[in-house]
Amino acid sequence: VLTYQQVPFQSVEVNPLTKAELKFSKDYRKVPIVVEQQDQRQWNGTEEILSHFATNNNDVDDPEFSTSPSSQQWQDFARNKLAPLLYPNLCNTLSNSFRAFDYVHSVSHFSTLQRYSIQYLGSIAMYFAASKIKKKYQLDDVRAALEDALEELERGLATNDDNSDGGMLFLRTATHSFDDSRPPPPPPPQPKPHLGDLAVFGVLKGLEGLPILTQEVLLEDRFPRICQWYATMDGLVESKRKDYQ
Repeated sequence: VLTYQQVPFQSVEVNPLTKAELKFSKDYRKVPIVVEQQDQRQWNGTEEILSHFATNNNDVDDPEFSTSPSSQQWQDFARNKLAPLLYPNLCNTLSNSFRAFDYVHSVSHFSTLQRYSIQYLGSIAMYFAASKIKKKYQLDDVRAALEDALEELERGLATNDDNSDGGMLFLRTATHSFDDSRPPPPPPPQPKPHLGDLAVFGVLKGLEGLPILTQEVLLEDRFPRICQWYATMDGLVESKRKDYQ
């Protein structure tokens, strides 16, 4: 969301064992956290961050970017349905949990000892944490639950799929109607994503580099609209990044 809204930021990877990078935050010790450098204002957690930056950096011609029923629906889907399924699927076995921590070896400010400590101890901790999440959400079959969520996303995209020419596809596609007796209106604006698109994309983007993204999510024969939508969102967000760099 910060990239799409062209808010300059620097990300810092947090050591999940020591959380030393969060020593500035006395009352909130989870990620994500956004801190404004100029006045040290702090926003805690995904929901608070999305609410602030979507409201304060919204497109002036798109007042329903974050507040439309569709946007709210898919924000809730990302936060309460899709995101909770990630850890139980990523860490359903100790070997998969270990693989999920491969990213630590690319974090430059972690020492060699920290990298291996995080991967070995973190993978064990997340394996047991995933079991707790599975119990909390009453997930008997975590892979089936993920497939159900992806099928719901595919259906949501199908509802808006009027782009038979292979154009852009979003969870909110602009529709227009007018009286044929009047002069035709100007061409409709190019469809844009809303905050629901960005919230769902952000959840799935976090899977990049892990087998689950290509083996379970981006399956052209099963979820063709998700594949098209993901590629579109990825291109849009990357273009926004290049615009302000």
